[in-house]
Amino acid sequence: MSNGVDGKPHTVTFDDYSFKIDGKRVYLWSGEFHYFRLPSPSLWVDIFQKMKAAGFNAVSLYFDWDYHSSAPGVYDFTGVRNLDKLLDDAAQAGLYVIAAGLIFYFVREWLLKRGQRALANQ
Repeated sequence: MSNGVDGKPHTVTFDDYSFKIDGKRVYLWSGEFHYFRLPSPSLWVDIFQKMKAAGFNAVSLYFDWDYHSSAPGVYDFTGVRNLDKLLDDAAQAGLYVIAAGLIFYFVREWLLKRGQRALANQ
């Protein structure tokens, strides 16, 4: 269950053919955007609008947690790291967001806590 731009909860599922949102089959046409490579938040919405105009209905965003967390327990989501603005801009352009990178962060942290530094840094 996930809240959409309209603030209402939506159910996202998938089968062998496509994703489904609230039971409706949705084909995702996505492009990748690395927001940390464009550290000018005022330009993000322009990129998303161009993606939408090019026929995409989704954007894949890679969340590089090292960019947001300089040390364990320290997080920065302000300025060029403002994820609320990033997600709002994608929504404003009418794009679904595919979040990437999250699992790698948590698996790495899990490995580090267990003393597996070499494996975590691969």
